[in-house]
Amino acid sequence: QLKHLQDSGETQLSRTDPDARSLSKGKQHTVGYNVQSTVDAKHKLIVHHEVTNAGNDSQQLSSQCTAAMEVLEVATIDVLADAGYYSETELAAAEAAGATVYVPIPDKHKALNNQGRITGEQFHYDSAVDVYVCPAGELLHPSGQPLQKNGVLRTRYTRPARQCQGCPLQAVCLATPDSPRSVYRSEHAELVAAHRQRMAEHGTKRMRQRSGLVEHPFGTLKRWFGWDHFLVRGFDKVGGEMSIMVLGYNLTRVINTIGVRAFTHYCARREHITNTKAQPALAA
Repeated sequence: QLKHLQDSGETQLSRTDPDARSLSKGKQHTVGYNVQSTVDAKHKLIVHHEVTNAGNDSQQLSSQCTAAMEVLEVATIDVLADAGYYSETELAAAEAAGATVYVPIPDKHKALNNQGRITGEQFHYDSAVDVYVCPAGELLHPSGQPLQKNGVLRTRYTRPARQCQGCPLQAVCLATPDSPRSVYRSEHAELVAAHRQRMAEHGTKRMRQRSGLVEHPFGTLKRWFGWDHFLVRGFDKVGGEMSIMVLGYNLTRVINTIGVRAFTHYCARREHITNTKAQPALAA
């Protein structure tokens, strides 16, 4: 089994279902599949879904955006997602594809805040001279070549510790008296800043809207349909089972929205159009 992992390059192997993977969400851990679902705000229909075995959602945003846009046949779209989808590279890719994204930004400065220290958010970037200005008004200059971390190029801006001696903020700024203070600027910094502003203005309302959209279908499937786990194994079978459940949900949603009579009339019209179009080909 270890040799199989080494040869395949995989890091996990489930003897029960080779396609399943260990998944985590918050403090919950399970072995299974990660189902991606995109729901439209107008009709609350599942317009796109995909079964994956990705351990989390951090690399799913852009692909789900573009897939939904193809189904809806639109060039632009507003996308609401939870904090698990936040990734600078995915955010950039989604916006490049025409999506305006609303996703909460994780707090990466919690540890420093708990220590009562100054965080990188309190440093101001001056694009005119390419420097960061610290809360005391001193400058941090770029140092070295940009380094890649988690697929993102980041430039280091720093100020030697000796130049911070005597600063009244030294104790809450430097990790140790003789360590330099550094902040890092992402290649997507401007896009992230615009996204942060958008979330500050509309994020609360948008996140309430998101929970009422994408959580509703899963609640219906689990509580009303009584379906809370896959009954089969393997990507092909699991994908088929998920598609059947999505079809069942969407049909139920459509019938509840427009009524049985309107739905049957629509189906009859579609059948008539299909038969009409097929006749020349059959005659030939």
